[in-house]
Amino acid sequence: MNRFVFIIVLFFATSGRILSAQNLLPNPGFEAYDSSIVSTGGWHFQPKSWKNVSGGRYPPYIRNESRFNGLYAKLQILNEYKSASGRACMLMYLYTDGLSRDFLSTHLAEPLVKGNSYHIEFDIRYCPEQSSYALDRIGILLSAKETMLMNFSQHGVSASTLATGLLSEVVDTLWHHVSLNYRAWGGEQYLTIGNFSPENAMQKKKVNPYNRPGVVSCYAFDNISIMNAETDSLVKYYKRVYDGDTPKTSAIAPDQTLFEAGKIYRFGNLLFDKARPCPANSSTQIVNIVCQYLLSNENERILIVGHTDSDSDEIDNMKLSRQRAVCIADLLESCGIPRNRIITVGLSEDFPLVANVSDDAKAQNRRVEILFLK
Repeated sequence: MNRFVFIIVLFFATSGRILSAQNLLPNPGFEAYDSSIVSTGGWHFQPKSWKNVSGGRYPPYIRNESRFNGLYAKLQILNEYKSASGRACMLMYLYTDGLSRDFLSTHLAEPLVKGNSYHIEFDIRYCPEQSSYALDRIGILLSAKETMLMNFSQHGVSASTLATGLLSEVVDTLWHHVSLNYRAWGGEQYLTIGNFSPENAMQKKKVNPYNRPGVVSCYAFDNISIMNAETDSLVKYYKRVYDGDTPKTSAIAPDQTLFEAGKIYRFGNLLFDKARPCPANSSTQIVNIVCQYLLSNENERILIVGHTDSDSDEIDNMKLSRQRAVCIADLLESCGIPRNRIITVGLSEDFPLVANVSDDAKAQNRRVEILFLK
């Protein structure tokens, strides 16, 4: 049974934005998928950036339930597999007879930094229609290299952190939010989620309203994230400032020498071509103004925020917005600003200056902004 069930629930309402700008995991809500992959026995769509590392025969996949009229009607009636947000969620068999288990893995956007604190969060739901037993813990493994768990009974891998005491919370059919803290060893580049508990240390409880035979434990996951704790706080502050300012941002003037902490500034003359991570023009005048200010104010730091227009998908836009912030950070570092005074994030297309209704409007939204920090 080593396969994931990745389900698009078409009777759910329109998809909300689930990507956190500072989330280091791609496609955290499994909304992006390759619709060109079709397998026998139905329509299967492979989610981008995630894979099954348990050595099963099948890759992770989702099923478009509208293709199966009978099952689709049943899901509507029982409200099975309803995602926590958006249209998709991932089902994993965390335990079955014979130690067969699913492990879901992905590559982080950037390695974790030694000593930094990170927030790990996800939504989880017990699936009694697919299960006979509920578990009391879920494990998260953060590793420098990809870990293949071909035979769980022999691999001996332990989780980096555990969400424990879940029996009292997740034996119903509701979604529950789990939040964990993790301090990095440094260099971790892969996140794997699953049941890492040895047989003799695993606590389980029989919850079997559908009288399913055997010992099976299935859970649905959604909105998985890992975020730098400091960056997470700064981005939340940025969003509050952005929503509260009128106008939301101020363009940096060619002769500007002072900047107000807590205010958002944009590089008005540094616009970006489509899909380009660095500015469309070669002018660095505005960057030099910021550089000179930071050289004269050594105790100040900055948050650089990259943005995109609404073209392309969520994953590509998030990556591109981060690259734009990093490009400006590189320019500032080249003029003498230490990298530890610069924090970079991408906000994808979520904070447009103007509606993305024309090429000129989209050009304005392909930008980089700075929040000055004391």
